[in-house]
Parts: sequence; C-alpha cells; structure tokens
Amino acid sequence: MNTDEIFTRFQTLRNTRGVWENHWEEIAERVMPRAAQFVSTGTPGEKRTHKLYDATASLALERFAAAVESLLTPRGAKWHTLRASNPDLNKDPEVRLYFDTIEELLFSYRYSPKSNFSSQLHEGYMSLGAFGTSGLFVDESPLQGMIYRTIHLADLFIAENEHGIVDTVFRRFELTARQLMRMFDEKDLSSEVKKIAEKKPDTKIKILHVVMPRNDRDPEKKDRLNQPWMSCYFEIETRNKIEEGGYRTNPFIVNRYNTGPREIFGRSPAMTILPDIKMINEMSKTV
Repeated sequence: MNTDEIFTRFQTLRNTRGVWENHWEEIAERVMPRAAQFVSTGTPGEKRTHKLYDATASLALERFAAAVESLLTPRGAKWHTLRASNPDLNKDPEVRLYFDTIEELLFSYRYSPKSNFSSQLHEGYMSLGAFGTSGLFVDESPLQGMIYRTIHLADLFIAENEHGIVDTVFRRFELTARQLMRMFDEKDLSSEVKKIAEKKPDTKIKILHVVMPRNDRDPEKKDRLNQPWMSCYFEIETRNKIEEGGYRTNPFIVNRYNTGPREIFGRSPAMTILPDIKMINEMSKTV
C-alpha cells in the first residue's frame, strides 16, 4: 500500500470508531478518570474527577484488574509452558530441555526491571475492565531486550481479518521533535520537523505507526522489508514516511473482553453496569 492508501484507510477506521468514543468517554469519566481522553485530550495534570461523586466503580476496577492478573498471569509463578506441537517430539529429553531453556529466557526477559511488563500488563487489564479492549505493544531494544507498553485506547485503531482476528493496527501518538531525532535517522525526517527540532525541540509532533500483514514480500529474504508483518512510521501532518520495517510476528497484542455481533471493539463489565454507576453517582451528587 502506498502512503495515500494507508491514510485513506486510517481515516476510514477513525470514522467507524466514532460512536465508540463517546461511550468510552462516558465510562472513563465515572470509572477511570485519568483515561478520559477520547473526546478531548485536556491538559496534563488537570483534575479529571469533576463528574465522579462516588468511587465505588473506580475501586471495583482496581480489584478487577488485580483479580484477572492473579488468575491469568501471576507474577510469582510461571503461568505458561512451551512444548512442541508434535506429541512425539515432547518425549525426547533434548527437546524438552530446549523448550524449558527458552521458557526460562522468556520469563527472565518479561520480568526484567527494564521491560515494564508487570506495570503495563496491569494497565492493560484496567483498560479491559473499563472499555473492553486493550492493546499491548511489544517493542525491542538491542540493549534492553523486550519493552512492553500498553497503548491508550484513544490512540488505537484496529481491523480484523477474515477469521475475526485483529491483524491490522494503526497507532496514533505524539513525540517531541527531540525524541524523533533520537529515535529515527535524521535524513528520514521532514524538513519541517528538523526546523522545529532546532528551534523548539520539545514541540510535540503527531506520529502514525501502522502494522499490518505484508503481501508483497520475498519469503526467501530475511531482512525487515520482507518480514510477514509490515511496520511503517509516518508524520501525520506532512504524511512523510519516516521508516519502513517489519516484524516476524505481530508486535501488538489486542485483547477484547467480549465482542458483540458484527463489532470489532470489545464490550466491558463497566458497560454492563453503566446504568447503575450513573445512578449511584447522581444519588451521591444529590446527597
């Protein structure tokens, strides 16, 4: 896909998500006020509890995230194992030793202090309980290994494949001009960004990160431009393609609590009890 096609698809995904944003904003204001950035971003550090008169739902969300984490991914235990898909191979002691070694490495990387896995996974469970959808980005660094980051749902635009599995992710976010200069090769940035970096390095620039299956690749080549998953970074204002690369597997892990018929985004426990949450807030406001 060329740049124009990608931005056209981005606009389509933004339009189809419009109805959800008002729903998410209403929930965020009463359940997770710090995440109320779907309709307007607001000012960092401002008070966001002006519509919250009862903290029951907010406290319940914290307990929900803690309960899900303790059941699915407890920090003090190995919550998954690795085995070969062929049962006969698992009988081989050397094969079992290989998988046990990889399993140890995975957990050591995940729970390294530099990976941010524990805190970001908990944040993802919070998003799942409040909004029904969460996105975890697994980045990589030559020095730090794997780095995990939960993406705010306001910045996440998704599409499914023919099997109902999320295979396309558009992530909209902001970086300062200084951060862009450190993250990417200077020659790939637009002249506008370079000028801003010289005069006002802390000015924020809107960036679009696109990950989707790559169809036009040569499987015989192992470079990033021929990986199964395409990854592109763009400057949104100028539509300048900063970098194109790829991944062997999808770096975005998108979870959905429940999905309604013909719906892509998930529905959450908070959506189910939203009438009760609003009623308790109105009663507390009146009192």
